[in-house]
Amino acid sequence: MQRSLALFLLLSLSTFIYAQKQISAIGEIYIDQDNIVPFNMEINSQDNRPRFTVINGEEKIAVSDFERKGDSLIFRMPIFQGVFIVKTSSDRWNGLYYPKGFNESKPYHFEAQLNKTDRFYRFSEPSEYNISGRWKIIENPGTSEEAILIGEFNQVGNHLTGTILNPTGDYRYLDGKVSGNTMMLSAFDGSHQIVLSAKVAGDSLLNGRFIGSPRWKSNWVAVKDPNIELPPMERLVWLKPNATSPNISLPNTENKTVSIDDPVFAGKVIILQIMGTWCPNCLDEARLFNELINKEEFSEVVVLGLCFEGATYENSVNKMKRFALQANINYPLLYAGKAGSQDRNNLLNMVEGTMAFPTVLYLDKSHKPRYVTTGFSGPGTGVHYQQTKDDIVSKLKRLLTE
Repeated sequence: MQRSLALFLLLSLSTFIYAQKQISAIGEIYIDQDNIVPFNMEINSQDNRPRFTVINGEEKIAVSDFERKGDSLIFRMPIFQGVFIVKTSSDRWNGLYYPKGFNESKPYHFEAQLNKTDRFYRFSEPSEYNISGRWKIIENPGTSEEAILIGEFNQVGNHLTGTILNPTGDYRYLDGKVSGNTMMLSAFDGSHQIVLSAKVAGDSLLNGRFIGSPRWKSNWVAVKDPNIELPPMERLVWLKPNATSPNISLPNTENKTVSIDDPVFAGKVIILQIMGTWCPNCLDEARLFNELINKEEFSEVVVLGLCFEGATYENSVNKMKRFALQANINYPLLYAGKAGSQDRNNLLNMVEGTMAFPTVLYLDKSHKPRYVTTGFSGPGTGVHYQQTKDDIVSKLKRLLTE
C-alpha cells in the first residue's frame, strides 16, 4: 500500500511539473518564523526534466542539477553548495534548504508559492515615498561594530532594486519594493541569502534590519547622501616596505604542486587571487579575470586562484573542481588553507591592513609584489563594476609594459 501511494505521488508530481511550460513563483527561505528571505523563480522543464531559474533583478541563475528521491525532488544550486529538497502540490513547493549542502549545514524551511511574481506579496500598500538615490548607511550604529556602507537604490512605482556597497565588496543584486513607509529588499544566490528592511521617513531610513542567517543579524539607519564615497583602497590594505613575493607552492585540483617559480610562469605578470568557492564576490571577480586573460593583450598574464576552503585538501578539492567547471574558470585553482583569516594572513605576510575575501596581489614580471587590493564591486553595482574593471586593466597594462 505504501509503495503504491508513493508511486501515485511521484506520478502526480511529474504530471504537475511537465504539464506546465513555465510557472512564476516566489521562493521563501525561512531563517526563522519571523524572518523570510523571498526570491523570484521561473519553474519549467527541459528534456523532460524539471528545472527553475532564480531571479534577482538583472541576475538569473539556472538551476538544472536535479534528481528524484522517493516522492521528493532534489535541486543543487550551481557553483555553490546550497541544496533544496522539496515536495510539490498544485499551488506550492514545500521542503528544506541546506545552505552548505546536506552534510555541512542545518536546513531552513523552504516554500515556493506558485503563480506569484511579487516577492513581498504580503505587503500591498501603495508606496508613500520614492527612495531612489544614494544613501549613507550606518550599520550597528553606536557600537564597536559600527560600519559605513553605501546604498544605491532605484525605485519605479513601488518596485525597488539596487545594491549595497561596502569596503569589502557588495551585496550583489537586490530586488524588492516600497510598501507604505516600509522599504524591503532581498537576494539569494546559492551561497548567501539576505533580506533587509527599514522605515522610510523622508530622507532618512530608520529601524533598519539586515538578516542573512540566525547569526548574521544587524541593525542599521541611513540618510540620503549623494556625495558619500567608500574609503580609498590605500586606506584599507597596503604592501609592507620592501615586500617580497609570497612563497607559493600549493596543490592544484589534480593534486600537483604549482609554484610561482615554475619555469612556465617566468617573465609573466601574475595575479594572486585570494578567494573561496563559497564567496559570491570571489565568483564575480573570477569571471572578470577569466574574461580578461582570454584576450590577446593579456596573454602574458597568469591568474592563480588561492582557495581557502575546508580544513584539508581532501574535503575541499571537489568544491574547487565544481566551482571551476560550472563557472567556466580556466585558470588554476590551488588549495591554500582553511577559510578564515589565519591561513590567509600567514600566506600574505607582506600585506598590512584589513583584508577581505577576495583580496588580490599583483606581481610584476620578476614576481615582485606591486599592488594589493581587497574587496570587489561586481556587475550588480553598475558603474562601480566598470570602474573596478578599468582599474584592473590599467594595473595590468602598466605591469606588462615595464
